[in-house]
Amino acid sequence: LMNTVTAVYCEAIVYNSNADRLSFDSKRNDKIQLKVLRSLLLEEVLESNGKIKFRDVMKVLKGNGAPVLTHLGLELWVAKALFRLLDAETERAVDIDEFVYLLLHLQRDPQNIHLASLEHQSRRILKKVQLVATLLEQ
Repeated sequence: LMNTVTAVYCEAIVYNSNADRLSFDSKRNDKIQLKVLRSLLLEEVLESNGKIKFRDVMKVLKGNGAPVLTHLGLELWVAKALFRLLDAETERAVDIDEFVYLLLHLQRDPQNIHLASLEHQSRRILKKVQLVATLLEQ
């Protein structure tokens, strides 16, 4: 009986260990893919403030960056929506690192969509409050 219990326990440990290793490998592969995407985005023409325009992001994501989205299990419409969420100032340009960071975290947990949306709304409200404060100071 003791041997059976030990065997079941050891099998559970091996199973969980393999699951952890596969999860770690998957996360590492995702990060590698996103580094590739980041380098592709950096090859595009950037704004003077270091941001990248919507059309340039879409050009990359429809071209050489398409396999990265596929690897992450994301579709192009998700990347478009994420871009709009990040573009609080409606400049049609976002910071590359923010975009790549949110792509990584978005594909892991659906709750992050809600958090990104909340952050976007907070940025818009902050911009409006700053505008009102500026107008009141004048």
